[in-house]
Amino acid sequence: FRLINYEVPDGVNTIDLGGFTVKGPAARDGYAIIVPEGSEITLTNGTIQSNYGGVKCLGSVTLESTLTLKSSGGIALDIIGGSAVIDGATVNMTSAQKYPTVRVQVSDDVPGKLVMNSGSIGMTFNGAVESALSIEGGDVTINGGTVTSTSSTAVFVGNSDLDNTADSIHGKLTVNDGSIIGVGGYALGGDN
Repeated sequence: FRLINYEVPDGVNTIDLGGFTVKGPAARDGYAIIVPEGSEITLTNGTIQSNYGGVKCLGSVTLESTLTLKSSGGIALDIIGGSAVIDGATVNMTSAQKYPTVRVQVSDDVPGKLVMNSGSIGMTFNGAVESALSIEGGDVTINGGTVTSTSSTAVFVGNSDLDNTADSIHGKLTVNDGSIIGVGGYALGGDN
């Protein structure tokens, strides 16, 4: 079945996909799942496959090892002022236009946060211009797992304001363990 802009209701703490594949939007009309501000949920046991947006995180989400997020043209995981933990999940973009696989950005001066303990973030489309992981004023900690791009830098670290004004919030990347692999030896790129 297809989910388009499904906003997780209050009181729901876990979404267990039951081993099934859920399809997201086929056109540029949003995300499969939206985690609203103030929510704390766990996604587990299945696949979310989207042509465009996968999961939009304004609240807090944990992606477990039995979860796969796949996108074929848009952001698989978009963290906008919220927080996400990747605990073994696979997050992958198989083709791209101008979007990263995972984007961590600021909302109302609140940096998005990502902690990756294990699992993978990948960009596997040759010719893509975006990184697998784009930190746009967000705060990312990698404790394990792999970030890979076969077409660009694996990780881009930038500011909340791409014009680099005085009000920009600088992106932050902390790597404690894990692997970052980009095409041609370019693992990291950035503008701050």
